[in-house]
Amino acid sequence: MDVFIVSSSEIAIKGRPVRAQMVRTLAGNIRRACGKDAAVTGEFGKLVVVPKDKKQAECLAGRLGKVFGIANFSRANAFEFKDIDDIAKKVRERFGASVSGKRFRVTASREGKHGFTSMDIQRVVGAALCDAGGKVSLKEYEVEVFVEVRGKHAYAYTKKEGGPGGLPLGSEGKVVVLFSGGIDSPVAAWAMMRRGCTPAFLFVNLGGEETLGLAYGTYRKLSCEWAFGGDLGFYCADGKKIVDAIREKVRPQLRQVVLKRTFYALAARLCRKLGCDAIVTGESVGQVSTQTIRNLAAIENGVGCLVLRPLIAYTKEDTIREAKRIGTYEHSILMGELCNISEGSVATSADVREVDAEYEKIRGDVEGTDVSIVTNAAESAKTTGNSNNDVIIRLDDGPIDYGSLDKAKRYVVVCRNGVLAARECDTLRKLGFKCTSRKLKK
Repeated sequence: MDVFIVSSSEIAIKGRPVRAQMVRTLAGNIRRACGKDAAVTGEFGKLVVVPKDKKQAECLAGRLGKVFGIANFSRANAFEFKDIDDIAKKVRERFGASVSGKRFRVTASREGKHGFTSMDIQRVVGAALCDAGGKVSLKEYEVEVFVEVRGKHAYAYTKKEGGPGGLPLGSEGKVVVLFSGGIDSPVAAWAMMRRGCTPAFLFVNLGGEETLGLAYGTYRKLSCEWAFGGDLGFYCADGKKIVDAIREKVRPQLRQVVLKRTFYALAARLCRKLGCDAIVTGESVGQVSTQTIRNLAAIENGVGCLVLRPLIAYTKEDTIREAKRIGTYEHSILMGELCNISEGSVATSADVREVDAEYEKIRGDVEGTDVSIVTNAAESAKTTGNSNNDVIIRLDDGPIDYGSLDKAKRYVVVCRNGVLAARECDTLRKLGFKCTSRKLKK
């Protein structure tokens, strides 16, 4: 019978009580990932996944490769045995053809009480495989045959598949991820999930339904593929009124910094509401003007929550490479960029006291902004280019004349300065027009 043997790296070095708890959490996560297609059992502190039938085995391999806490797993032939010679016979029956005419080695391990050692298993099984036409080579081998003996059961396999490693999701604290749906924040969320943290996602919507749908789509990508449909929680705050208040009341060079401070304040409020332990962001030192060391210090001042930045030393290329690896990149690039609201250069070395003073001007607007959970948001299609029938509306040329628009046409709203394109596009869709938005290319 074929089963999957699951191995973890970090869990094994924990103290006994912590290790036992993490193994239980990991087993629960594997059951959620596999659903009714497999059973999860434990023996000698290790986990074995038993597929419902052979058809499910290939599908399960893909799922196990995305369960946090699994360092590697192997599809193994499981069997009961009478003695060491019986082990050798059954390993030869299964893998004799695989080693015939090739150099091989046997790696064995054992747990429980037996009348033989791991070295005995390697010697006897190796002799049986030599009789099948293989040649032993401990260093320059072509095939490695693993034999694990646990109690009265033995497991034999030749390949190990890599898992994401880390700690089981849910084994550490809860965090609020400031989630834009762009390239950085999904990678930051994934990194904290890999460290066992359960995230709630906060999206501050500066656009409209389209941007909400795109961000929610990226959230669902993470939730379905890396938490297997577990509802991690997606929350949304309408940031449009906050932006209006900042544009009206805050000095232009500090607007972007104060805007980021409002995001932290909303996240801190959600942290307190949900009983979370920290705020997570996708910030990286020096990546944009608001992410200099001085600005980051000014932004998080007085937030009252631990702020974690798992990408702090990443380059943009590092983050893009990771986004592609975990599967969020293709979703994230649909999000595009919302325009800045600075109307000029952004302060790169903001004084904490000045940021505090500017933030006080709009504190009431932030505190009056609701944060609500989103259970469903339609993903809007967004093209990267224009069709021949698209009509470009440049907001920098002046306000939109709604009366002159044709509902038979498709409009692309673009802007350069100000968070306007997505908002205007949202208004047009509510009026029945086909519309998308993006930032004007330089």
